[in-house]
Amino acid sequence: MLYWKGDTSDEFYFISKGTIKLYNDQGNAFIKYSNGDMFGDSDALLDLPRDGKAQAITTVVLKSLQIKQFEKLFLNSEDTCLQMIVNARKKRDRHLMLMEKANERVRKKTLDANLVTDLVKSINDEKRN
Repeated sequence: MLYWKGDTSDEFYFISKGTIKLYNDQGNAFIKYSNGDMFGDSDALLDLPRDGKAQAITTVVLKSLQIKQFEKLFLNSEDTCLQMIVNARKKRDRHLMLMEKANERVRKKTLDANLVTDLVKSINDEKRN
């Protein structure tokens, strides 16, 4: 486990090798990141708690950047820094939308499974009568 939903976010990560998935609070995977991707940035740049649980699904090699390091690197690059923050907000909004879609898929599968169970029970009841 790399981090849990609600954890403080004072760094973000770059994946050199491997794959991680983010999971919402109901345990549903909502996005996957792999080689060359950056994750954790939307939480860290917006100074918000982690929006999901991050778990490696393969062996991973990560590089991390502390927010304090980020601030020093981009001290004289206000436009770049602002653009990264705007992009972080968009990414966070996308995560929230994907979390809801993941929950909806699980709800639909559960409803479908319940319908099949009810149908089988109804057929079995009719056979008994």
